Amino acid sequence: MCQDPNTKPSSKSPRGSPTTGKETSPLLSTSSSVSDGDWSGTTPVPRYAKRMFSLESSEFDEPSSVTPPFKFWPTTFGALALSFGMLGFSLWMPFVGLKEAAGETYQFAYWSYDPSISSFDNTAWTYVTDYMLAAIMAAFTMSTLSLSQRRNTDRLCKRVASLSLLYMISVIAGGIAHQTFLTVESRNSLSFQLLWTLCVGTVSLASTSMGCCGSEIVRKFQAERHCSAAFQKIPLIPEYVWCIYGSCVFAFTALGGMSFQRPACDIFIAGTTQTPTTAYIMIVLFFLDHPKAKFNIRALGMFGFIFNAPLLPLYPILIYYTDLSLAAVNTLLHGWLTVAWSLQAFSLGHVIRSVMYTAKENSM
Repeated sequence: MCQDPNTKPSSKSPRGSPTTGKETSPLLSTSSSVSDGDWSGTTPVPRYAKRMFSLESSEFDEPSSVTPPFKFWPTTFGALALSFGMLGFSLWMPFVGLKEAAGETYQFAYWSYDPSISSFDNTAWTYVTDYMLAAIMAAFTMSTLSLSQRRNTDRLCKRVASLSLLYMISVIAGGIAHQTFLTVESRNSLSFQLLWTLCVGTVSLASTSMGCCGSEIVRKFQAERHCSAAFQKIPLIPEYVWCIYGSCVFAFTALGGMSFQRPACDIFIAGTTQTPTTAYIMIVLFFLDHPKAKFNIRALGMFGFIFNAPLLPLYPILIYYTDLSLAAVNTLLHGWLTVAWSLQAFSLGHVIRSVMYTAKENSM
């Protein structure tokens, strides 16, 4: 409960009970609850008063960041510049140090596959492991949503769940494609193009969910009294930045900008575009010095987010320098993704629980 420091509390109005027969200060809440949207009593608390005290207490569920706000148009142009810059970086990165292997592996198709060089695995090893990974992501999605508490963890739960959901949609679409499109001619169809855009595009859009998770954690925890000085300095990047970024990458995917003769290569390019959001959420997890968010679990999350990075150079190495079949390579990669994505969901779920524990302590 927040009140004007110059106003003495009335002996007839105990803490948490409505006042009766007395004129109330405009900064006093007369409700037993100060949750957002629940401002009952004779005199509502002005919005500026709520903002004023939100930096000192986690009692309010709309905390504001202490970092300076971003200006809309400069930030929008910055997001567009970041999008195009990262697309160029992602198409260049595979060839660094692996020019020969990458040159043989990453051959552009632009949705037109050449029977002489195109390769796409259709064995059960690939699509069954896709479906298994989808089941694991579905379980994490449901588990995350079960932690949702209105006006407390619901915003963060939705963002974390959307990340697992996008992963799930990606591997389901990939599994269907590997199981049903058995010839090059079938893969040159519009139906394959739409399905594979869904598979790769959801990986591109995962950047949006990942960035929004980071922004929401910053928004939520910078208002906590336990927040460290280092965490206070992390900028609260507006969520529309991540929406612009993910939309640009998705559009580039749909237009065939990252379409290769080996369609699996599309996934690795899309994954590389996650670099900015991966860096942001890893910084957030590292500096999240909160008594209920244990560092060892946050470290597992940071490992999960960076664990995908070696796949970019590993894929052309496995294809060009080894005799492993595509089925074996895809199975290995799906197992790798299972570890990385599971660690991401597990650590973010732990962060959600820390919010719940803090809210429970504050209510006592």
